[in-house]
Amino acid sequence: MNIGAVTLMKTRIVYPQLWLDKNYKKCSLETKVLFSFLINNPFLGLSRYSRIDDEQICFSTGLKETQLEKAKSELQALKWCYFHGGEWIYHNHECAYMDFDGRDRVIEAKNKELANVPQVIKDVIKGFLTGSEPVLNPKPIIINQKPETGESVREVDELNDAFCQKTALEMKIPASWVKKTCQAYQDYVKSTGKHYKSKQATVRNWLRRDIQSGKIIPNKAVSVANSSQEPGFVPVAREKAATLIDEARRKVRGI
Repeated sequence: MNIGAVTLMKTRIVYPQLWLDKNYKKCSLETKVLFSFLINNPFLGLSRYSRIDDEQICFSTGLKETQLEKAKSELQALKWCYFHGGEWIYHNHECAYMDFDGRDRVIEAKNKELANVPQVIKDVIKGFLTGSEPVLNPKPIIINQKPETGESVREVDELNDAFCQKTALEMKIPASWVKKTCQAYQDYVKSTGKHYKSKQATVRNWLRRDIQSGKIIPNKAVSVANSSQEPGFVPVAREKAATLIDEARRKVRGI
């Protein structure tokens, strides 16, 4: 039966076990009146969701606003019904509701009804049913999106002074060289847009590459006190220069 744009149910299944439920017997009069209305009113559809505003409920049941709120709280505590926004209701009592199933047309109508329920309402009800806080305004998930600068703030912070000092001590090279490599790494990812799974591992690999190529030579005497000083390592260029000077001196002396 249709009244305007509202689809009204002709019949409703209510199982007799409800009247034998001990919790129902203990309910207040306001709660019994409200629950009886919610399981037997002309606004019910094929799903567990129904949309009836508080004003309509008060008019139909004769309950006052304070009585209605008390009854809602009691039903929600019993987990028989859940309410949201002063108009949305979710039926959760098996004795008073059975999921409708049957012919394809019935299932199609039920699915259409569910599709018209706003997602935010479904999220709120899911939160009630699972006991978790619903995410009412979830942010869209963007896959494979690179940070605009090539690195996120979290990633850049990982290349801090503590990392530089620790790496310098472990690899026996000056912290100043580690800092230069970190800066070179950040400039590289910003200019190229490339993204690495681990910044620290990448910087360490670059440093190992420099050590293997002879660009920097580890100094076994590096300590916390001198790890940030330039004398903590011997660049190849400086070593070659010293060798050339020694050779020149020998030639002058005729050695």
